[in-house]
Amino acid sequence: MKKLKIIFSVILVMVILWGIQWMFHGFPVKPSNINNAKPTGDIEFNLNTFLTDTALPRIIESCIPLYNTDFRRLNPQLKNSPDLITADYFNKNQLITTNPHTRKKEANLSTVNIINEFFTVLDSPMSDPKMLQECFGNYGYTLQDMRRIKKNFSNFANSN
Repeated sequence: MKKLKIIFSVILVMVILWGIQWMFHGFPVKPSNINNAKPTGDIEFNLNTFLTDTALPRIIESCIPLYNTDFRRLNPQLKNSPDLITADYFNKNQLITTNPHTRKKEANLSTVNIINEFFTVLDSPMSDPKMLQECFGNYGYTLQDMRRIKKNFSNFANSN
């Protein structure tokens, strides 16, 4: 009976943690190896749509330094670690790889996951409002711009 209580407690904690993650971050971008992932179109077209959004360069320029600084502020023990994300992650060559077996172009999942986490933190209700104001407000962009860019990014990531 005691083992059953322990197992139930562990399952309950896992369900609660999953619920909290889903509530604040939504579901992560589906990797290409999930069988039920539906392609949303041509991967290069979706990547170009994402990369040519007029708000993206300013968001990269203003938000990435704030994001990295805020991470170090919240985690002082990691203050000497490398940046979590840099503008290089938004390079076309970083975002697309060619599968050596199928010769099919695919999203680079490690880069996709890093950018997805960046957008999720910026779009999260838990984000520091001062950081978001500095990130968007200086350029006249809004959270809707971020969500449009995030949607374009998701379209690209799910194009596989």
